[in-house]
Amino acid sequence: MEHSYPSTVSATLTTENLWRKFHKHTTEMIVTKGGRKIFPKIEYKLFGMKPDEPYAVMLRIERVDDMRYKFSAGEWSTNGKGELCTTSRSIPHHDGAVDTGRSWMSKTVSFDRVKVTNNPLDNDPFHVSI
Repeated sequence: MEHSYPSTVSATLTTENLWRKFHKHTTEMIVTKGGRKIFPKIEYKLFGMKPDEPYAVMLRIERVDDMRYKFSAGEWSTNGKGELCTTSRSIPHHDGAVDTGRSWMSKTVSFDRVKVTNNPLDNDPFHVSI
């Protein structure tokens, strides 16, 4: 028996309310060479996958510019050129990047092991150098 499934894969951020609360207060994170876990957690519910097809789920974080920023008088402003942008890479999900659509859609997909670091030489597969 053949099934008809939606052709569009989508994701919903399960921690959206917490992200919105923090965004409203313009919070920032101090990044270290050893890395810091991202807070709030990056957690998604996935939809629209074909249940028996394999899917790779990865996280990618990219800088939007090469500027350095400072927070002053209640707002962010540029403060000169930052470090050179390094090539970003995709971070595989810690349970393995490939699984069936059914498996991915049956759970919350969390990237809670991902850390952000300011060490450009860090090769840990779950660290993102910014």
